[in-house]
Parts: sequence; C-alpha cells; structure tokens
Amino acid sequence: MIYSRDWLSFAHGAFTQNITVTTVYDTLGPEGLSHALTEGDTTHLYTSIDLLPSVNKILGEVASLTHIIYSGKADASAATNLKEHHPKITLIHLDEILKAGTEHDHEETPPTPDDLACIMYTSGTTGSPKV
Repeated sequence: MIYSRDWLSFAHGAFTQNITVTTVYDTLGPEGLSHALTEGDTTHLYTSIDLLPSVNKILGEVASLTHIIYSGKADASAATNLKEHHPKITLIHLDEILKAGTEHDHEETPPTPDDLACIMYTSGTTGSPKV
C-alpha cells in the first residue's frame, strides 16, 4: 500500500521540477501496469515495498524503466529479488531521496501553462488501461 502522504510529497516534488506524473493502480494487473509504463516511456517509478513483487514481474517488458523509488518498511527479500533479476535498475528508498534533498538544495524548474502535469490511467471497461 502506498501511503498517501508519501505519494503526495513525491508528486509535489515532481511538479516543482516540471516532471509529469503518471498514475497507475495495482488493480490494473500486470498487463495494465506494463502497458502504462511502456506507453509513457517511464524512466522512474514510485511504489511501495509491498508492490515490488508485482513490479518485478513486468520489468522485463518495460525497457525505459531505470529507477524504482519505494516507501515502506524494508522487506529485504523483495528488494533483493528485484536487484538480482534486474541489476540495471537503481532501487532507492524514499528516505534516501528525502535525505539527498535536504543535503543538496536544487532550484525549482517550474512548469509553464502548456506543460503536462499528470496522466491518470483508469481500468476502462475492456482491454488496455485508458488515459
């Protein structure tokens, strides 16, 4: 389960840097998750530790993904399994991101009125997730 406070903090941090956020819900299943991440050429994924096994199953299908940031109490087996099967993926706990942010201030890159803030996938009624 992703804790809403953490997710909101992560999303607002992305917004300050003009980074588009895409939401994908675990209820979409592996095919829906893979479809959404691939369609958006997603490079960074934020999730919770308990969803790492689901993410691990589809990583081979999402060539653009390079970083996974996760929150929650560390489950060593889930993180270790992901690292073993996908050594090119950088796996980072949210606490490390927060610490880096306090140690290294970074100027904001504010969005313009024409920039896209959020893409939200829903399950739709049939087929692949809909934007």
